[in-house]
Amino acid sequence: MACLRLLPALGLAALASACVIDNDLYVSPTSEVTSDDGTTTTMTTTATSVADVSTSGETTGETSAETTAETTSETTGSLCGNGMVDAGESCDDGAANGTPDSLCLTSCEPSACGDGVVSLGEDCDEGDANGTASSTCSSWCEPAVCGDGEITMGEECDSTDANISLHTYACTAECAKNSCGDGLLADAEMCEEALFPGECAQGCSFPMCGDNLIMFGEECDPPNGGDCAAICRYAPVIEPYGLPAKGDAIGDSGVLLGPTACSKFGIVGLHGDFDADEKVVSRAGAVCGVHSTQPLNYQYEVVHGDHTNDSKFGEPPMNSVPFTIKCPSNLVLTGVAATVGTYVEKIALLCSEVRGAHTGASWEVFIHPWSFGQMVGDTFTADDEIQVAACSDGKVVAKLGFYGDGEITKIAVDCVVLDAS
Repeated sequence: MACLRLLPALGLAALASACVIDNDLYVSPTSEVTSDDGTTTTMTTTATSVADVSTSGETTGETSAETTAETTSETTGSLCGNGMVDAGESCDDGAANGTPDSLCLTSCEPSACGDGVVSLGEDCDEGDANGTASSTCSSWCEPAVCGDGEITMGEECDSTDANISLHTYACTAECAKNSCGDGLLADAEMCEEALFPGECAQGCSFPMCGDNLIMFGEECDPPNGGDCAAICRYAPVIEPYGLPAKGDAIGDSGVLLGPTACSKFGIVGLHGDFDADEKVVSRAGAVCGVHSTQPLNYQYEVVHGDHTNDSKFGEPPMNSVPFTIKCPSNLVLTGVAATVGTYVEKIALLCSEVRGAHTGASWEVFIHPWSFGQMVGDTFTADDEIQVAACSDGKVVAKLGFYGDGEITKIAVDCVVLDAS
C-alpha cells in the first residue's frame, strides 16, 4: 500500500502518518514520534474516514430539516391561506379567505349560500336560518323583502305577487294577515266598512236575514213566517190594482144571465150543473177563495183557501150532475178554455203561479204562464175546437160573466192587474 505523507512534521504535540487509501483520507492509528533527545514515543489515534464524517453530516442535516419541517407544520398548521392552491385544497385566496371579497372559505373550501359566511356575491348569510321567520336573509342570500314568497322576520305571511293592497287575498302588501276592519277585502270577507259604509255586519259580512240584527236593507229580523218575510222584509200585500178590464169571451152572444165576482181577486174555480143527457154545462157560478201569501224561499207565493160558492146562473137540467172545479191552492185563475156547440159543452180552468218578489226597492208581482187545471165534461180530444178566454200578461180573473137563453151559451172574463206593496 502506498502512503503519501501529508504532514512532514507536527512538532512535539502530535505527529501522525496520513495516507490516502482508496480515495479516502486515512490517518494511521499508530505513530512514532522522536523527541530531540532521541527518545521514541508511540501514539495511538482513532481513525475516522472522511466518508464517516460526511455520513454523519448528512444524517444530522436530514434530521434537522425533518425536525424543523415537522415543528413548523405543527406550529403553523396547513398551507391554507398562503394564496396558493396546495394539495387537498379547492381554493386559496390568501388573507381574503372567508371575507366578502372571496369565494373561498378560511378552510380553503368553496363558499356557498347557506354556509353562514358572507362571501363574494352575497349580501347576507345566516346559515340554516336563511328564509325563515328568525332571519332577515332570504334563502338566496339577499335581504328578505315582502313579496319574495318567504315568510321571514317581521312578516305574518307572504304570497309573492298575490299580496295585495286592495281586494280578494288573505295577505296584504305589507305581508300582514288580512283582518276584518283593515279596509281590505279578503277571500273570507264579504264586506269591509271602509269599502261599503253602513252596509257591513259584524265579522265583515253583509247583513244576513236571520242573524237577529236589523241591518242595511232589512225591515225586520228574524223572519217569523208571517209578517216578516224570508228576506227580512215585511210580507207584501197583494191586491187588485184599478178596475177589472174586459177580457176575452167564449161562445155565442146571449143575454147576460148574471156576473159573478168574489172579493178582490178571489175567483179560484167554477161550480154548477152538467146536463148528463145533453152533455152541456147548464148552470155555472164562481168558486171564491180567500187569497193570501206564504213564504217560498225569498219570495211570497199567492195561495187560496176557505172556498165558498157564488150564485149559479142558467137552468137546472133534468138529469143534473153537480160539479166543482178549482185551481190548485197555489195557483190563481187566469182564464178558461171551453168547447161550444150551441151551448158550452166542456170547460177547463187555466191556472197560473203568482209570486211576490222583492226587486231592490219594492215588491213586484210575477204571474207565470197558465197551464190546464181541472175541467168539467169529457177530456178534450183532437176533434174538439177549443176556445180560450185568458187574461193578458200580468192580470188574473176578477169577474166572470155568464150569457145564454136559459142554458149557458157564452162565458166572458174580466181581468185585473195585481199590485204588491
